[in-house]
Amino acid sequence: MTRRSKGNGSVAAVVAGVVALSFVVCGVLLGLERAWPIARDAALGVAMDPLLVRSPDAGSIPLVEVQHGPDGTGVFRTPDDAVPVRVQVSDQGIVIDPERPLGDEPYARSILRLPATVDGVQGQAALWLVGIAGAPVAGQSLVLARVNGAKPRLMELSEVVGPDMEQVRGLSPLPVQVGAVVPVPAWGGVEGFSGQAAQRAAALERTLADTLLTAYARRDTIAAVVDLDAYLRLLAGWELLARTPAQCVWTYSPRTHRFMPVLVRAVLEADTAITAEEGLAAIVLGDPGWRAQRDALVRSGAELALAQDRFDKAWGGWMRSLSAIPAKSRVGAAMGQGAQVEASGTVRMRGAAELRRSLQERLRAITNTGTP
Repeated sequence: MTRRSKGNGSVAAVVAGVVALSFVVCGVLLGLERAWPIARDAALGVAMDPLLVRSPDAGSIPLVEVQHGPDGTGVFRTPDDAVPVRVQVSDQGIVIDPERPLGDEPYARSILRLPATVDGVQGQAALWLVGIAGAPVAGQSLVLARVNGAKPRLMELSEVVGPDMEQVRGLSPLPVQVGAVVPVPAWGGVEGFSGQAAQRAAALERTLADTLLTAYARRDTIAAVVDLDAYLRLLAGWELLARTPAQCVWTYSPRTHRFMPVLVRAVLEADTAITAEEGLAAIVLGDPGWRAQRDALVRSGAELALAQDRFDKAWGGWMRSLSAIPAKSRVGAAMGQGAQVEASGTVRMRGAAELRRSLQERLRAITNTGTP
């Protein structure tokens, strides 16, 4: 897993611009004494590297092999290593519990599954864009996987967000509690939490359901139990995706005593987009200060994606890596639009050039107008 940390003048300029923009916007909406903290917080992490998003690689996609028996024991092989594993097979994919980390994947549990789309690039690019906004995202990479001797297929090797979520990111040695996987931007509910986490989840549930509470009471409860920085960054990244269908999992951290969403899957293009704001998202974005912070993060994410041709270089890396993958190895899950396999056996991405161009135009429009 590659983590990037590059300081340069363009990033510094982006940070300064975000602080200034946020200060002006929030000063108008909220008054100067609340404007600076929001502007400062909006800029935090603008130059932060995407969390566990693999750098695009122009090289070949690695070939891996999973062999397992009916008892769930098996082995995960790469050209350089072999790791004993336990596996669970479901409709969602093959969950892999290794005895030790798989290569440079630091997390304790992975899932091997079909890409969200046939082209394979959309899931990678979507996580990358949301990561640019500074939101926590699950680790993911593309592999050619051979399962029990079958022909290799293009698959995603993705992190299963678990108790080690903060440990593998160097945030805390303490385990987190993990809740349900839900559509973005929904709150995940009380499922999966216990003890203090369950109590705080129940308090949030009551707050969201009680229509008689004042806006200030709701704001206080949400700020006390939700990691608002992470949630606003997720909302900002989701805007960069034009609100296409996406999934996140909610975690509870004993370090912050707050709930934090982690994006686990998304696509760049879909037949439908989510326009309504309900529940937690409606309350958060209904607050002028929080909405201004989200908007500032959207703009900073767009600027960082375009700075130094980051988006172009990322896209080019994925496409070069995928160009050598034969059509017969590609089968995508029906999460969004994607590629089509022609009669000749070649893969034609549905408007790949158009999709790339439309995303660039959207990012430029955001940077020019300052609004999603």
